[in-house]
Amino acid sequence: MDIQRAWRFALSFPGDITHGEDHVRRVLGRCMRLADSFPGTDKRALEFAAVLHDIGRGDEIRDPALPHAKAGAERAERFLLEEGETPRFAARVRSIIAAHSRRSDAEQGGIEEKLLFDADKLDMCGALGVYRGIAYCAVNGLPLEGENGVIETVEWDMEHVKNSLFTSEAKAMAQNGIEFMREFADRLKMECTVAKEAENAEI
Repeated sequence: MDIQRAWRFALSFPGDITHGEDHVRRVLGRCMRLADSFPGTDKRALEFAAVLHDIGRGDEIRDPALPHAKAGAERAERFLLEEGETPRFAARVRSIIAAHSRRSDAEQGGIEEKLLFDADKLDMCGALGVYRGIAYCAVNGLPLEGENGVIETVEWDMEHVKNSLFTSEAKAMAQNGIEFMREFADRLKMECTVAKEAENAEI
């Protein structure tokens, strides 16, 4: 099956603001770049898994108790079988997708599971990560400061990326982005403090 058919299938599922086509393309690009450092990687299975990895997002939005990785993995496997792929290939793609969200799941898999996990988490890093964190907070009506606010989200994403990546290659790719996020969060906290002090001085 041609990868373009997988793209058409993936794009038939509407993504949310932080998990749309642009996110998937970045994850795919990082997967392929990381795979170059690991001879023996099943690049075809990884490519299809990257393209299809978020097709379960809508299921999780409708039912938060249903993990999107599990829902998407099952949907992807059915699609690949219907398109004539072998059960072995479809099952491999399913396994990679199912493990992309939680580190503990990816840790139990092969290099493909770890590379998709790393590539997905790298999209939480750097200026893109800051943008995605702000967009998520804005869409969900979350505040600038405080619990689940923009500052807390950026700091959580930064620590999550720093502590969860598997490969040294991904860690190297994340280094500058993590530093940027730290500087951004510190600057935003400082500006919020200055704004509060100015407001209190006027009262």
